[in-house]
Amino acid sequence: MSPVSDPIVARVGLMTPEGDELHPPRPWWLPWPVDQVRRFVINMNPRLTLIDRLVRLLPPYFGREPRSQLYRIAGCQIEPGVFIYDRLNITGGKAHNLSIGSGSNIARGCTLATQGPIRIGRNVGLAPYVTIFTSQHDLGSAELRSTDTVYIKPVTIEDGAVLMWGALVLPGVTVGRGAVVGAGAVVTRDVPPNAFVGGVPAKVIKILPEGPVGEHPRNAS
Repeated sequence: MSPVSDPIVARVGLMTPEGDELHPPRPWWLPWPVDQVRRFVINMNPRLTLIDRLVRLLPPYFGREPRSQLYRIAGCQIEPGVFIYDRLNITGGKAHNLSIGSGSNIARGCTLATQGPIRIGRNVGLAPYVTIFTSQHDLGSAELRSTDTVYIKPVTIEDGAVLMWGALVLPGVTVGRGAVVGAGAVVTRDVPPNAFVGGVPAKVIKILPEGPVGEHPRNAS
């Protein structure tokens, strides 16, 4: 398998299928100090950094629509009617990799790692301190587990799904339509539509009905 086939594998200096380098190599003709400045600017993402500073000026749960507009300016693909209640911790510096459908709500303290695409559907709810990762390092032999090889895998949260407080979604996962991820769950594999999952790692606890669920998914008939 090619090192840049699906899933995307990006090693220092190698290109992803989209032609975007995670760590672009220094051209032979470019002096080292200049290259360090270039890398700093690339990694800093000036537009996203500026928007992040402006968003910090808005109190939590105030200005949810202006906050969404600011993230659009930063490059995020956010449809109308998205409510963002506090600053997003967008890591990876690739705001264009984040897309959010209309009617979705994102609470405070959420971390979205945009090294790879994160697709959040319509009418999705993210509770406080939800974390979504899209990259992971390859694990080597016992002599050197930590390697420079990075896997980039997109994450999809389909329409109507809910991720409760502190849920963690790992790279490559799809959370199905209408699914509910319990508080503190670590999602390591795809979640079926309308499933209620919980635990570490997350497992299916119950398949929910299409209709209203009520106070807690466990009580759904």
